[in-house]
Amino acid sequence: MTWDAYHRRKSALREVLAVADRHRDGVDAATLLDSVPQARDAFETPADLLRELQLTWFQQLSGALDRAGAEGPALEPEAAVLEAWESAALTVPGVRRLLDSAGDDPVLAVGLANEHRLLAAFAGGRGPALEEGERLRLVARDRTELPPVGADDESRGLIARLRQALAA
Repeated sequence: MTWDAYHRRKSALREVLAVADRHRDGVDAATLLDSVPQARDAFETPADLLRELQLTWFQQLSGALDRAGAEGPALEPEAAVLEAWESAALTVPGVRRLLDSAGDDPVLAVGLANEHRLLAAFAGGRGPALEEGERLRLVARDRTELPPVGADDESRGLIARLRQALAA
């Protein structure tokens, strides 16, 4: 990928993220591709966009887990993982909803398994990693209330507010 293509892709992704955050009511990857003019040039298929959104999510989650780990043993490992997952979800609520609605898509299977392993490892890995990580993800998802469409930007993370400002 050339630098020009890379920058076009990142620009398209920023716009897609902004649209996903504004339309958290069931929008899917194909709709996002149609909603953002430059997205069709940057992502060939909805599957390509889904993989990129999953990578965006994984980066947010990894960062939140790293921050939780750096803060020391203030919380039990499982509680820290759940809080980190919630923090990441609130930072990219549109992405989180889109991934939840596309959860059965086979293109997400490998990334989802990696997420499960990561969650289990950060929580101390009390059982088989895939099963433990899936349990943690489901608990975190069930306890996380994403802000409704049009919610005050103060309820979202700094990164989400900066991303929205850049996309404007």
